[in-house]
Amino acid sequence: MKFIKWALLFLIFSIGILRFIGLEKSPPGFHNDEAFAAAHVMCLAQTGHDIDGVKLPLFSQSGAGGLFTPFHMYLAVVWSKFFGTSIAAFRALSACVITFALLGLFLLASLFINRKDDPNGLGQLYVVLAASLSPWAWQFSRMACDDPTLLPFGVIWGTYFFLRSNELLDGVFAALFYSIAMYSYPPCRVQIPLLVFAMLALKHFAFEKLSVHSKEKFKHFALFTSVGVFLCVPLVVGTLAGPLMDRFRGVALRANSPFDYTEALLRNISKHLSWTFLMVSGDSNLRHSSQITGELSYLDAMAIVAGTTLLLFALYKRIFKHEKARTRTKAITLFLLFGFLSGILPASLTDESLPHALRSVGAWPFISLITGFALFNLSTHFEHRFDKIIGVAVIVISVIFGSIFFTGYFNKYAKDAPPWYDIGRIEGAQQAAKTNNWESYIRASGEDINALGYYMMHYGGKSCDETRETITRVKSSTQPSHAP
Repeated sequence: MKFIKWALLFLIFSIGILRFIGLEKSPPGFHNDEAFAAAHVMCLAQTGHDIDGVKLPLFSQSGAGGLFTPFHMYLAVVWSKFFGTSIAAFRALSACVITFALLGLFLLASLFINRKDDPNGLGQLYVVLAASLSPWAWQFSRMACDDPTLLPFGVIWGTYFFLRSNELLDGVFAALFYSIAMYSYPPCRVQIPLLVFAMLALKHFAFEKLSVHSKEKFKHFALFTSVGVFLCVPLVVGTLAGPLMDRFRGVALRANSPFDYTEALLRNISKHLSWTFLMVSGDSNLRHSSQITGELSYLDAMAIVAGTTLLLFALYKRIFKHEKARTRTKAITLFLLFGFLSGILPASLTDESLPHALRSVGAWPFISLITGFALFNLSTHFEHRFDKIIGVAVIVISVIFGSIFFTGYFNKYAKDAPPWYDIGRIEGAQQAAKTNNWESYIRASGEDINALGYYMMHYGGKSCDETRETITRVKSSTQPSHAP
C-alpha cells in the first residue's frame, strides 16, 4: 500500500507543479477582465487609486458591468510587489489560491472520512487527486481573475471550519472565509446560505460530538452569524442599493408565471447535468472550458460507477435483507450531493450562455469530495480487501486522463483559444512600446479602454498617472462634440 500512497502523492505534486508552468502560453493571451484587474492592481500599488482614479476602493469596475473585489485586488497588490506584473505573475496568484484550496479540501475530507475506517489513508488523497485532475478547477486556476478561485477557496475553508467543531474561533474563521467567497462572486451569495442550513442538519446526523451541548452550538452559530453579517455589511448595502446587482439584473432568469419560472429553472439545472457538459466538451465558451473533455475527469466517472454500485448494494440489502445504511454515510452523501446542486443553482437562475461553468464554479469542490468519498466507501464496503486493486485502478485512470487532458490543454487549446483571450492586444502593445504611440493603440483597441492601462504600464513602462492622462485624452478626443 505504500507504493499506492506514494504514487498518489507523486501525481498530486506533479500536477501541482504543472499548474504553474506555461502560464503565459496557455491560456494564450490576456483576456480583457484579466487586464482590467491588473491595471487596477498596478495603479493601487503606485498611487493608492485604481485605474479609474478611485481612492482605496472597496470594489472597482470591470467589463460588462462586473466588479473586482477587495480580497483579490489588495492581495494582488502585495503579490505583485514580490513577483512582478507579468501575465504569468498575475496568473500564478490564482494557481496559488487553488493550491491552498486543495489543502483545505484535504482537511475537509478528513472530517468525512474517518481514519479508523481508512487505515491506509487513501481517502483524502483520492479527494485531492480528483480536484487536481478536475478540468473545472484547472481551467480557472490559470486565469488572473478573482471570482473563479477565491469562491471555491472560501467555500472549502469556510465549510471546514464550520464543521470542524463548535469552538467560537472556528465560527469566526468560517465566517471570514465564507465572506471572502461571498465578496468574490455573486453566485456564492446564493450557495452559502443554502450550505449553512445543510451543515446544521449534517452536524446533527453525522457528527455526534457536535450534535450535543446545545449552548455550545448556539454560541458558535450566533458568533458565526454575527461576524459574517458584520463583514458583509458593505456587500449587503451594495447589493440592495448599489451597483452589485447590475450584472445579475441583465442576465437573470425571467418568466411570465411561477409555473413557467420553475419549469425554466429545472430546464437550466438539467443543462448543467447533461452528459455533454459534464463528460464530453464542457462549456461552449473557450475561456470557461478547454473543451478537450467535459467538466469531469475520468476519475470522477469512475467514482460515479462506484457510487452507483454502492447504491445498488444498499438497495439490495434494504429490500432483501432489511439492513439499513449507516446514518452518517447517508447524511454525508446527501450533503455532498446537495453541495453540488447548490453550486449549479446560481448559474441556473440566469438565462445566458447555459450551461455556464464559471457561474457554477462552486460545484467542483463537492464533485471532488463525492469522488473521493465514493472510492473510499467502495473500499470499506469490501472491508479493504480490494484496496490495492482500487488504488491501482485510480492511478492508471488518472495517468491516462492526465496524459490526454494536459497534452491537449498545452497544445490544442493553446492553438484554438487565442481569439478568446484578446491575443491581439499583446501584439499591439509590444509594437506600441517600440513606437511609443499609445494613443493610436488605444483608439484601435475598442471598448473597455481602461483595461489597456495594464499594457501601457507593463510593456511601455508608463506610470499610472501617465497612463490615466493618456486614456483620458483619448476618451475626450473620441467624444462627439455638441453644437451650441
